[in-house]
Amino acid sequence: MSELEELSRANEPSFEESVANSLEKQADNVLLDNPLHSIIDVVSEMHKGDELLAGVLYLSGITATMDTDQLHVYIVGQSGKGKSHLAEQVLKIFPKNRRHTLSGLSSKSVLYAANEINLAGTIIYCDEAESAQEAIPILRTITSSRTQGTGSEYWTVDDERKSKRLAFDAPIAMWLSSEQPLTDKQLKNRFIIINPDESKEQDIEVHNQQKEKYGIGNNRVTSTEEFSAVQSATAEIMNAKKDVTIPFAKEIIFGDISNRRNFLFFLLLVKAATRVYHKQRRVIDDRLVATRFDFDLAKLLWEDFNELQAAKVSRYAMEVYAAIPIDENSPVTNKDIARTLGCSTDKAYQRARELLKAGLINKAKTDKKWCYWRSQQKLAKLEIRVDWPSFTKERLAEVSKVISDKPIDELDSLYQEIVKEDQTRLSVYQKYKREIKKTQSEENKEGELRFGDNQSPQSVVQSTIDKNSEAIA
Repeated sequence: MSELEELSRANEPSFEESVANSLEKQADNVLLDNPLHSIIDVVSEMHKGDELLAGVLYLSGITATMDTDQLHVYIVGQSGKGKSHLAEQVLKIFPKNRRHTLSGLSSKSVLYAANEINLAGTIIYCDEAESAQEAIPILRTITSSRTQGTGSEYWTVDDERKSKRLAFDAPIAMWLSSEQPLTDKQLKNRFIIINPDESKEQDIEVHNQQKEKYGIGNNRVTSTEEFSAVQSATAEIMNAKKDVTIPFAKEIIFGDISNRRNFLFFLLLVKAATRVYHKQRRVIDDRLVATRFDFDLAKLLWEDFNELQAAKVSRYAMEVYAAIPIDENSPVTNKDIARTLGCSTDKAYQRARELLKAGLINKAKTDKKWCYWRSQQKLAKLEIRVDWPSFTKERLAEVSKVISDKPIDELDSLYQEIVKEDQTRLSVYQKYKREIKKTQSEENKEGELRFGDNQSPQSVVQSTIDKNSEAIA
């Protein structure tokens, strides 16, 4: 072998280096294309449906490494309907050192853990949150606002009855799942509430996927190049520790301001979306600049769970709410609700109790039966938009002195990047929303066939909504 050949071989990368370089290139391709869509696609291979909720969970996980507050998620749904499975599959996308899955929480376990291991920038997921009831004070500490920069402390006593002060200022994203909604009022306002698709159509889709993945054996998603690429891309996103500025924040119109935290949650979604697309965003003052696309994407995701977030109850409870009249003189019983929705009386009672706790309905006993009607508390109407005509180049220049000092042509270029619509990319997410609506429509048809001459539960609910809307008008 000649000296030239030996030198050439010596300079060739090793197999491990070649694999690493290939993976880095694939991750880069993900980040330069439509990264959140690529991530949702990989999750969809492991968990059927719930694509938009997978996006919400993923963006929540990204906030764990943001310098602002974190976005915490509470997944509520019936047993066996995929709430835990959804969380577990999304978690797989994150690096192992960024995630912790717990089967329960004791009253001080997380605080002790924070003093022993570095929890900063991680996601903590606890399945079946009922087991964490004794940890409610700790959960309040973990999810309290970090924007003041003071951190949180928890005072307790050790086994020798000596005072012990446990400090907690690690930024983490907390995920909880349960069959029941949150009951603690403080925690309700610190989580966004999502609910997986529990429709019969979804049951069929999951059943078919189970045949394919577990029956035939085609279930090795985590070993694919696509999975490795999005996991590598996620690691890069979480390490890109730049803050985000939303230059059009003052022009955002957010309909629900009764709960002051909700708007902050929405802004966190926008910022997390910007972080995911960080390789395609300008950096000004060492901050990523959010764009119209980031806003539109956050809005689309928010709309998928807005109703639950406003009411702080499960989706099934909202179905019951739709069937309960406004008129106090025409209340309904548990039996009426069960007949209308095609569910058991016990289930109707449970959901009505959920609505009572949320203050959305009233009750009174008549002829030894509990009767319900809607309370005066109104659910906030959804309106999320940007007053784009008011967001001018002059307004953009006011955001930062660094921006205002830029040449006119560069300012114009930045402005055009921010306000540009990107319906092509957004359409892939809107597709998921249309599929959900189609599924609900098909369920209505199935219900009408199943109930024969009677109306389906869904059509009765819609009829009740229409009548109640007329009564309000």
